Amino acid sequence: MNRFVKYLVTAAAGLLLLVAGLIGLIEWQRWRSLREVKQVVAQIAPGTPFTNVVQQLGKPVDVIADSLYMLLRGTRKEENFVGDKVLHMFLHRGPPFRWILIYTDKDSSRVVYADWTSM
Repeated sequence: MNRFVKYLVTAAAGLLLLVAGLIGLIEWQRWRSLREVKQVVAQIAPGTPFTNVVQQLGKPVDVIADSLYMLLRGTRKEENFVGDKVLHMFLHRGPPFRWILIYTDKDSSRVVYADWTSM
C-alpha cells in the first residue's frame, strides 16, 4: 500500500507541474502577442499613407465604411469621428488572435488613428 501511495503522490506532483508549465506557456504567448501588437500599432503614425500600412501588414481581412457598423466593430465610439472614415481590420497571428484596427480618411486614404483589440 505504501508503494502505491508513493506512485500516486509522484504522479499527482508531475501532473501539477505539467499544468503549471502549460499555464505559464499560455501566459507567455499572451504577453508576447500583446507586446508585438502594441509595437506594430505604435509604428503606424497618423498621416501615414495607407499603402505603407498594407506593405507592412498585408491585405486587410475586413474593410468597413458604414458608420454604424464601424461603431460596433471599432474601438472609437464617437459618431462625429467615424463619419468620414474607413475602418480596415487586420488580423494579427496568434494565439491569441488580435485585431489591428486602422482608421483612414475616406478622401486622402491616410491613417487617422491606429488601435488594436482582442477578438
